[in-house]
Amino acid sequence: MPRVPDPVFTVQDVIDRLRHDKRRIMQAVAWARAVNEVWRTFNRHEGRQEVADSHASSAASVYERATLDAQIMMVARVFDRPGRGHIYSQNRMSFPVCLGLLKMPGVMGQLLDESEGWNELEAENRPRVQARYQAFSDTLDALEHEQPNRIELIKGFRDENIAHELRFDVLPQRPQYDHIHGIVDEASLLVSHLSMVVAGEVIHWNDGDMARSATWLWDAVANAERHDR
Repeated sequence: MPRVPDPVFTVQDVIDRLRHDKRRIMQAVAWARAVNEVWRTFNRHEGRQEVADSHASSAASVYERATLDAQIMMVARVFDRPGRGHIYSQNRMSFPVCLGLLKMPGVMGQLLDESEGWNELEAENRPRVQARYQAFSDTLDALEHEQPNRIELIKGFRDENIAHELRFDVLPQRPQYDHIHGIVDEASLLVSHLSMVVAGEVIHWNDGDMARSATWLWDAVANAERHDR
């Protein structure tokens, strides 16, 4: 089979791709954060046992599993490694793919040049952006080599239980809830580094909004159960 030629592209094409990928990754991380907040709120709710003992128990069980699965899917997606073929031709949008794009010749140089026009700091942006790039790269490297490897545990759970419904004679080690919560935090930090490097953007998360909404929901369910008694 003849070798597929490398795609034709410019440095600007790669940067445009990076900015597109960054937006999609940020959407995935924002959703993972929101679902994580909803899941935690339910599991810490003072009326959780009342909900479990109520007519809403079956729906609450689905809610709990669905919010956990959603976190796993989003986290696994943004940490997927590149597949086959040239890094520019990847159909995956993940932190490792973005790191591969940033390492392509001329890309960081152009981003550093562009950073001088982002705001009044001008040339002072260059070392800031370079430091964010290094932090992005170092964090990904640390996550890849840590033991136990939280990302691999989460991906394994996705492949076994969510994405493919595979069956194994010997079940692999499962991720712990703290692994998932921690990786959501790591993904939030990584996307903040990536946003600064490729677009000079600072991310502000609306923490607490989903928790307040979820608390209202479960307060309403628990109160309804009390009134039915």
